[in-house]
Amino acid sequence: QRADKEAACGQSDRPHELKAAAPHSPARVAERQPAASEALPKISSSMTVNNVDYSVLSANAELNASFISALKDTFAAQAGHGVTAWDVELKLAAGSVLVTAEIAGPRGVPVDVLRSAMNPKALQQAVVQKVSALDGIAKVSKGEISVSKVEVTVSEVEVRAEAK
Repeated sequence: QRADKEAACGQSDRPHELKAAAPHSPARVAERQPAASEALPKISSSMTVNNVDYSVLSANAELNASFISALKDTFAAQAGHGVTAWDVELKLAAGSVLVTAEIAGPRGVPVDVLRSAMNPKALQQAVVQKVSALDGIAKVSKGEISVSKVEVTVSEVEVRAEAK
């Protein structure tokens, strides 16, 4: 039993013999390379989709899923540079429909390039076009769909890369 305990702790009866080091032993800690950090672009956006009733929309699971999919596709298409709908995290809230989006920007694309791609006016027009074209949107809207209060921020976020 003593040998089992010693092996688990990285110790041996013989001082010159080193068994596999325990995960948190000084030998293991020294093996790890410090994690590097890098700046990745992050796109944050908010807007209001007017004349869509949030409570009626959220009660219609199929239409709500189509609405979310249309928004994610639109944000990804506007960002370009390999951004997909999977990279877009959306939150919807009442007040017509308040939309908040967080997008993980792609590595290697300068922030100013993404800032140009995420033009608020172009994003506004694209969302209106995409949402207005949804099948069944008339069931949850009251009048012509419009988008207002469009805000887009593109910044860099420090991310610690995993040690290899």
